[in-house]
Amino acid sequence: MGPIAADLQPAAAKTSAKDGLVELNCTFALAPVPAGQAPDTGNSLLVSTTTAADEAALGRLGLPRLMMAPETVPGLGARAWYSVNTLSGSTEYVLEVVDGLQVTRLSLGVTGSAGRIEDAQQKLIQVAKLP
Repeated sequence: MGPIAADLQPAAAKTSAKDGLVELNCTFALAPVPAGQAPDTGNSLLVSTTTAADEAALGRLGLPRLMMAPETVPGLGARAWYSVNTLSGSTEYVLEVVDGLQVTRLSLGVTGSAGRIEDAQQKLIQVAKLP
């Protein structure tokens, strides 16, 4: 992730299950998080893995999720999309990959003061390829 990776904090993880979907979310804050507080998702790397029980459950996800102008990414899983979501005060670089009944979503949220992340798509692809 370049220079911002030096500030990655240990992951805050949580799991949930509902309607044939099991989700594991790991949030890696890009700045220290005071004890008892949740990481700011607008300044974090979020890695989410959703496993569907079947195709019907997978279809209920509505892929790609929460992306502004998603672009198809060839050669990565069965289906993959990338988007840059520009929000007030932050920018999210999002990659979502489908492999069978599993969806991996990587979202790098940075504050407006962080500036543009060069080659963000390629960097997220490299993270997505890690076992």
